[in-house]
Amino acid sequence: MNKEISCVYQSLHAELRVEHLYSTEMNDTFAVYVKSYQFTGSYNFCLHIDKIQSAIQTLRTQYDNLEGACKIADDDSDAFICLEFCEGELKISGQLGGSYEENCLKFSFSSDQTVIKLLQKILTQAIM
Repeated sequence: MNKEISCVYQSLHAELRVEHLYSTEMNDTFAVYVKSYQFTGSYNFCLHIDKIQSAIQTLRTQYDNLEGACKIADDDSDAFICLEFCEGELKISGQLGGSYEENCLKFSFSSDQTVIKLLQKILTQAIM
């Protein structure tokens, strides 16, 4: 298991980092860090292995076709990350933390398709 934080995307105004923290029998937990302009946040996502496998396949198809969307939702809250092509541009949006919590971060920024391949790699390594 790779404990290094993987920088999936970084620009002057935005950053997305993902770290695989640990695995249990059927779930994996990831630390997700987002910077969107002057706002930053982090949250731990718990994902069932079936959801990870589905996301890997969706990301693969999305990367190959440069269209579509992939939403990765935390199993323990309403936190999520969505990668979606809109008019040829990849938009990354989501929410870190539950909307019912005292604090949460809603974010949105544009990226390029390299994010898809890097996130797919991190998820694949987690379940190997």
